[in-house]
Amino acid sequence: MGVKSLDLMPLEMALWRKLLLGKNG
Repeated sequence: MGVKSLDLMPLEMALWRKLLLGKNG
């Protein structure tokens, strides 16, 4: 996860969510 910009954190969280949901689903 990148910590260069706080604005990118939500985007990375969303991407991780998609990845997790994809694996679980």
